[in-house]
Amino acid sequence: MRYETLVITDAAFTLAPRKIDRLVYSLLRRVGIADFSLLMCSNVEHLAASGQKLPDGIELIELSVESFDILSQCNPLFQCEAFQYLDRKRFRCYALMASEAIVAYAWVGTGDIPAAHNSSGHVWTGLPLFLDPETAYLFAAFVKPEHRGKRLYQVLISQAAEILRADGVLRIALTTDANNARAIQAVKRMGFEVCGVTTFCAFVGWRRAYYCVSSSFEPSKVGQYVGDPRTR
Repeated sequence: MRYETLVITDAAFTLAPRKIDRLVYSLLRRVGIADFSLLMCSNVEHLAASGQKLPDGIELIELSVESFDILSQCNPLFQCEAFQYLDRKRFRCYALMASEAIVAYAWVGTGDIPAAHNSSGHVWTGLPLFLDPETAYLFAAFVKPEHRGKRLYQVLISQAAEILRADGVLRIALTTDANNARAIQAVKRMGFEVCGVTTFCAFVGWRRAYYCVSSSFEPSKVGQYVGDPRTR
């Protein structure tokens, strides 16, 4: 098997690519396995102070493991079994409820984030994160289609940030597809900035992994793609 891993230093971070041609990316994912992600971070103080108040008729709730089944009603693709094993002390699910129905939700985790919860779908694209105590990771966010365009995602993150700030969290990190311009612009408007770029490609017997993380993400660490067999 042939593979190679390229690690770029912080000094070259500003030169790291931020996107790839959509057609090339689509082709890579069709004929092989590919992931191209941006790691983004924002200060909790900034998020909490963004002024995103709860709209009339909507309330913020924290879901318990016993109520995960209602997430499936919000998102038919939600797989309860993939989340039930998570440590309830480190992983929480915040949701927005309107008329007794979930309209949006997002997960927040601290500590070690399993590769399965930072993946673009294939097991090899799973990338674990190892967070310091003052950093939380936002993942598996979802807004019902009929409620999109109402800035509910921003409201949800702002409200969750207030709770996390009270728990001593100073920043929130998330990952997003580097070619999802709409999602990137949405989180940038909230104050998130790119602090890392990671890429994984596999085709037949060839694999290539690329990690470029700014020193601003320290002391948190980015792990290694599940499909990358080389120890960094």
